[in-house]
Amino acid sequence: KPSEKTPAVGAMLIDYFRKAGIPDGVVNIVQGGPDTGKALSGHAGLDGLLFTGSAQTGIALNRQFASRPDKILALEMGGNNPIIVWDTHDLHSAAVLVVQSAFLSAGQRCTAARRLIIKQDLYDLFIPELKRLVDRLVIDEPHAEVPPFMGPVISNDHALAHLKAQEKLIQSGGKALLPMTWLNDKSGLLSPGLIDMTRVSNPADEEIFAPLVQIYRYHDFDEALFLANQTRY
Repeated sequence: KPSEKTPAVGAMLIDYFRKAGIPDGVVNIVQGGPDTGKALSGHAGLDGLLFTGSAQTGIALNRQFASRPDKILALEMGGNNPIIVWDTHDLHSAAVLVVQSAFLSAGQRCTAARRLIIKQDLYDLFIPELKRLVDRLVIDEPHAEVPPFMGPVISNDHALAHLKAQEKLIQSGGKALLPMTWLNDKSGLLSPGLIDMTRVSNPADEEIFAPLVQIYRYHDFDEALFLANQTRY
């Protein structure tokens, strides 16, 4: 069951399964919203369930399956994931890894880097390299003439919510090194954003499912590693 917000993606995947020779009935698709998901997860004939989505729904499924060890449950939920840049002379390769981790799929991956933790001594050298790569990224609809690096977020409403989340970071004391902007208010296309949150005390531990990276500068690696692990996800 694909997300009710992306039914066509699920349908396309099943179509490719068919074209690859997977027989009818081996892989099936059921479209629908939360009620459909609940019906599927509660079906008596279910041997296992793999869920990708919100932490809230995943926790509910975990509780539902807690008394059924005979049924396989795999959950891939949200994350406020850190990526640490420390003691490297190859700033270009490090910047490429950060861009790939943070901005592929417009940041709409559970595994995407949300927090960049960097050694203070590298900051002034690394950030310009990171910006240079971000400025080269092609951002467009999936079938554009020039193949894009990343496309839109899932909807215009989500784009607006992500921009509001960025504004909250700035209001809390974050410094916009490269503000995430709405490239087209009818497309959900957002440019990648970089917000320095070093001076913000007690930043919110929230997943912003968008091409937005929060940056933290540190002198001490143990302190940086401690911060990396400070997340409820």
